[in-house]
Amino acid sequence: MIVGKALVIDDEKDVLTYLNTFFEDNNFVVVCGENGKEGLKKATSEKPDIIRYANAGRIRRQVAAGPSVFFSVCQT
Repeated sequence: MIVGKALVIDDEKDVLTYLNTFFEDNNFVVVCGENGKEGLKKATSEKPDIIRYANAGRIRRQVAAGPSVFFSVCQT
């Protein structure tokens, strides 16, 4: 059963792949954007229920967005 639509924005293809799988495994329809400009367009057109973006402040200011999820990757 689909629980919502997730927008995942990241310029790292590995991160997009991982998060796409994570959200799909948790019954979300997933829309991906490979950069902020593309993500902003998709946030406006797709009306996601949740957005994953490293810098969601701009999207929140320009689009009436729902919940956001923030991830940070630290490479050691």
